[in-house]
Amino acid sequence: MPGAKLATANEFEKWGRQVKLAIMVAVGCLLASGGAAAATPCKGAGSVSAKPVFYYTADEAVLDGLAVTLQLGLEPATFPSQDIAKHPDACVHASFNAGDRTWTLHGDDEDTPPRWAQASDASTIVYLAAMPPADQAHVWAEAQRDHRTGEKTVTFKGMMFALVAADGDKRRIFGFYDALPDDARLSQAMRSAIEGRTPAILSFDVKTRDADEGRMFEPLTLAAVASQGRTAPVDRTDPDGVAFDALPDGVAKARLAALICPLTADTFGRSSIFTSGAADGSQEVGCRYVGERARLAVVVTHAVPGESMRDAMTRMIAAPMSSSAGRPASTPNPPTASMSGTGVGAAAFFRSRDGACQGVWGFTRGDWFVEVYAVYGPGDEASVIAAVDSLFAANKAP
Repeated sequence: MPGAKLATANEFEKWGRQVKLAIMVAVGCLLASGGAAAATPCKGAGSVSAKPVFYYTADEAVLDGLAVTLQLGLEPATFPSQDIAKHPDACVHASFNAGDRTWTLHGDDEDTPPRWAQASDASTIVYLAAMPPADQAHVWAEAQRDHRTGEKTVTFKGMMFALVAADGDKRRIFGFYDALPDDARLSQAMRSAIEGRTPAILSFDVKTRDADEGRMFEPLTLAAVASQGRTAPVDRTDPDGVAFDALPDGVAKARLAALICPLTADTFGRSSIFTSGAADGSQEVGCRYVGERARLAVVVTHAVPGESMRDAMTRMIAAPMSSSAGRPASTPNPPTASMSGTGVGAAAFFRSRDGACQGVWGFTRGDWFVEVYAVYGPGDEASVIAAVDSLFAANKAP
């Protein structure tokens, strides 16, 4: 992984064995502190308020922290298969269909891993791995490099859970959560990962320790910027009848912002709809789409009184600019379609340190700002614009 200042393999192998045990103990205590579970076959049902953990930039500390926490949470190579084999009678949380197979979700809060899904005719294991947040892992690793303490355990202030697919020595990471998600949400997240609706944001080889940060960039929207990071998007799969209404053909419509989110945008599939700030969507709403090599988010944010398009665009590009390594070799042609009611617009493009391209488009729309964020691979400009055109066309007045 570029920029990661890793210790030697032997050093981290020793630390990893010690910290792995500490993580298991810490997670058990963390989950047990939630009170007595209901009288069900499984201990713990997850949290409906579990929030995704996003890494918006790829600076040196983030890259290093991710490299370290992946080692602590995903190694050894025998994990999780050997641990799962110790629980032949593991409880069943749910079953779901994905990729023409039936998958069964297992796991108690006291198990390691705490949740996993398997299909009888598939070798892949999809599971949640506990690990420290990247910033805490980075601080700990830096302290170990500067002064080896010799401590056999370490306590982290918090823990996050990675959604991982294990295939042999390869681990694909699809996202991070600040708590164990509830069964319904976790089943949906696993289904989207298995069917390719959500592309992996990271990959890791447990034998070679090679890591690829892939597509870990997510849009840092105006609402999140304005709250100095305190406003995290709340994602959902389907309309909730509060911020979004359900229309025919799976279309979701934001009640207040009038944003239309179809199930597909050209070759991209909708992975989620979300609100930031107020749950009724009066502050910010959006929808996320995933393609084979690209991600797209369309967001509508209520304008702050007196804020110009230039002010908004300055904030929109702050995050991608902070991790930029320059402009891409080529930039997309402008969208040919337009959303109804949009006025002044602007666009900016950046090349991230891992070679990914990032595009940001902004428009005024009455009392709202329309924000479009794209992360894509070199040469994928046409597919991104086709998806943007499709979304804009869906938002044209009849």
